[in-house]
Amino acid sequence: MRRTFGELMNLWHERYGSRLRSQTIKLSIEKHLRPTLGKLLLGGAAAALAALLNSTIGKLSPSSLNHLRAYCHRLYAVASMRSVGWWMGPNPVNRLESSRSSRSPGAGDRPCRRKTFRACSRL
Repeated sequence: MRRTFGELMNLWHERYGSRLRSQTIKLSIEKHLRPTLGKLLLGGAAAALAALLNSTIGKLSPSSLNHLRAYCHRLYAVASMRSVGWWMGPNPVNRLESSRSSRSPGAGDRPCRRKTFRACSRL
């Protein structure tokens, strides 16, 4: 039987989401994911997921985008469990890049200091 993304969201919430301490993720996914992806079959939702997350860049913080991405990853992980069997193949969210937060740049993003420039330039 072919399943929709909305059915998978319901299954995840029944099994795991109802036990979360904070229910804020439920509000966020209902607002940002269900209207667009809820009625799509899992394959169609996997294909549309990147476009949806890219369209929310600038509207949501990088942290919120990463939470939505992580939620979708968990959904497809549950769908691919042997006991569920709704999804075969690799998790489609693995292909998506996480959003970079502008709060703290990574070590590779920092410019070399003048004293250590030679050491940095030799790497």
